[in-house]
Amino acid sequence: PIWKIMSTAQKNYFADISIHTYPNPFTSFLKLDLVLNSRIKNIEISITDIIGHSVFYRKLPLNKGFFPYSIDLHSLTQGVYTLNIVLNNIPHSSQLIQKY
Repeated sequence: PIWKIMSTAQKNYFADISIHTYPNPFTSFLKLDLVLNSRIKNIEISITDIIGHSVFYRKLPLNKGFFPYSIDLHSLTQGVYTLNIVLNNIPHSSQLIQKY
């Protein structure tokens, strides 16, 4: 899950938002299913490798409601990556594993 450590205020602010990433481990594509509310004003998604180099970055258009998004990561080598999602300037992260 993306929401690992948050204050009570942040949990209430993001209560009706969900982000589901799959599959993990992934091979070529990572899929994100986002359910967003009208309080979300900006979304940024980035993926970094184990030493912190950015391998993917995208600022997404705002879509209230269900928003599926697919990321083509077939060029990445096998390893551990960090998915960073920033919603309204509040960062959330989780680990991803690329396998062949």
